[in-house]
Amino acid sequence: TYGRLLAKTLKHMGWWIPKPRQIVEVGAGLGYVSREMAKELSFFEKKDIKYLFLDLTRPFLTSQVQLAQEAGWKAHAINGNAEVLPLANNSVDLVIDNENLADMTPTQLTKEELESGQSGNPEHQATLELISRLRLNLDTPYPDEVIFNSGSIYFLRSEERRVGKECR
Repeated sequence: TYGRLLAKTLKHMGWWIPKPRQIVEVGAGLGYVSREMAKELSFFEKKDIKYLFLDLTRPFLTSQVQLAQEAGWKAHAINGNAEVLPLANNSVDLVIDNENLADMTPTQLTKEELESGQSGNPEHQATLELISRLRLNLDTPYPDEVIFNSGSIYFLRSEERRVGKECR
C-alpha cells in the first residue's frame, strides 16, 4: 500500500534516525495512510511520536484518530485549514499531504486581471502578486477566466516551511 511504501522509503532515506517527534498528516481522509505506515514500523519506531491529523472535514477526524491509535500511534486531530496551519513555527518533523493539494482554495482570475496584474479584489490581488513573485510563466493568450490553485502554493511555500523543522 502507499502507506507501507512511504514508511519503507522514509526509513531507507534515514528519516527515522533520529526518529521524528511529530508527524502531521493534512487531509488524511479516513486515516488509512497512518495505519498502513504503522505496519512497517516496530513498536519502538512509533513510540513517543505524536501523529497529528489536520483536516477541514470534521467527521473524518474520529476515524483518523481511531485507526492511528489502533495501529500504535499516539494520535490526535485538529479541525483546521492547511493554508493557515494552527501549529507553532518549527514544530513538525514530517508533513504528509497525500492527494490533497488539488482541494485547496482556488482563485478565479479574469483575463483582464492577468493581463494587467491588477485587481480590485484583495484576494485576487494577492494571487496576482504571488504569480509575479514566483515568476510563473502563464501561457498567453489568456482564456477569459483562469482558476489558479493559490491555496496549494500558500501551503507549500509558507505554511509547510514555517512549521517544518529543517529538512534532512
